[in-house]
Amino acid sequence: MTMKTMFRFMVAAFALVASVACAEVFDEPTIEPPQELERIVVTVDGDDTRTFIGDDGKSINWCEDDVIAIYDGYGIREFTIVEGSVNGKSASFEGEIATGATTLRAIYPYSAVELVDGALNVTSLSEQQLDGRNVTDGAMLSLAEFERDAEMFTFNNAMGFLRVNITKDDVSSIIVNGLNIAGVVELSADGTIAEVVNGANSVTLRPVDATFAVGTYYVALL
Repeated sequence: MTMKTMFRFMVAAFALVASVACAEVFDEPTIEPPQELERIVVTVDGDDTRTFIGDDGKSINWCEDDVIAIYDGYGIREFTIVEGSVNGKSASFEGEIATGATTLRAIYPYSAVELVDGALNVTSLSEQQLDGRNVTDGAMLSLAEFERDAEMFTFNNAMGFLRVNITKDDVSSIIVNGLNIAGVVELSADGTIAEVVNGANSVTLRPVDATFAVGTYYVALL
């Protein structure tokens, strides 16, 4: 029987250390809890918006089931894609925000963010599993700050991809080691890391089946 192969990589973390040292912490608004919510539609557009790698192996596109979070200064709101609005890197999202809210922050994915002591913490996956795609759904953390009356905005990615070409069909996992390449971090308004809350020094990518099929895959790293 052929032995299953484990790929292991080492990545440098100098860029992360620099971003932690230089990032500016976003000031939280001091406002009272709202009494009403209003429904709005926001449009995301730009070159670096989403985690799904297109057929060309380069473009980053939205999917119909994507969900983003909007923080309006009062709470984290769930926004879903408007049916039929996806156009590659552009998509519209619909949800509710506090009436009177002005400056908004959007985070992708919705499932990764939580509000802790007035700060937005997000979790980068240290265990990533593919589900019919070449990158794990929801693995890329992105953040944007924009005004309520803006026609559209662009996400800033807080992560990057490590591209791996698998040439044999006996690889069971891809492991990447490095300093704080996953875990819980606090993001500043421009998408850079303000603080590492609980970092992880290893990221593992696994296939749904026992081994990867021959092909190209991506590991999402802070």
